[in-house]
Amino acid sequence: MTPTDSPTSRARTTYGAVLGSPYVARLLGGTLVGRLPNGMAPVAIVLLVTTDGGTLAFGGLLSALYGLASALSQPVKGRVMDRHGQTRVSGPAAILNSAALLALPTIGTIGSPAVAVVIVVLGGLAAPPLEAGLRALWPSVLPDPVRRHTALALDTGTQGLLYITGPLLVAALTTAHSPALALASTAALAWPAPPWCSPHRRRAPGSPPPPGSAEPPAGCSTGVCSCCSSRWWESVSRSVA
Repeated sequence: MTPTDSPTSRARTTYGAVLGSPYVARLLGGTLVGRLPNGMAPVAIVLLVTTDGGTLAFGGLLSALYGLASALSQPVKGRVMDRHGQTRVSGPAAILNSAALLALPTIGTIGSPAVAVVIVVLGGLAAPPLEAGLRALWPSVLPDPVRRHTALALDTGTQGLLYITGPLLVAALTTAHSPALALASTAALAWPAPPWCSPHRRRAPGSPPPPGSAEPPAGCSTGVCSCCSSRWWESVSRSVA
């Protein structure tokens, strides 16, 4: 019987065991929330255009441009992350993406269609590469390849829920209020960059970190500020590179 076939190893491959590993639940949950706008923004843009009196074709065009700009910019942002670290890319990108999503309903999509196109393209180009960043961190957070494989499977499976939950949330917000509120909510989810704003749990002084875990900076505690969390996130990402 090989080590990966042992009962202990099989127990480690359960989703519960992986989520119980240090930082995994925080990182996975944070990036899932941060990626929720990917499933919300295209639908909210279409609903905003049609509510403003525009055609469905123009709404579909803006939505497609947003997705295309986001997809085409991912390799570039990934290369920049490799050189300068994740927080220096994902943080400003999330702020710019949120600003574009907030500006679109303010400026309008019908009176200035060219401006709306520019805003949508800029918003797509600035979509933060949270998924790529998370996948780059797995080897450092989960050195065990079996657990890492399970984490990747969990990430892939839960990612599909984003494109079910996102449109449903946009539809609910639009029905209750307006597409502008749906876009504002989308921007609110993207801006805080939850992966590096979550608190860390303090260890007892002098106690060693959990086996196989990436250790946050000294002094981190419950309620730690986003600056401290971002330094830890960047230190882990640099260790991968």
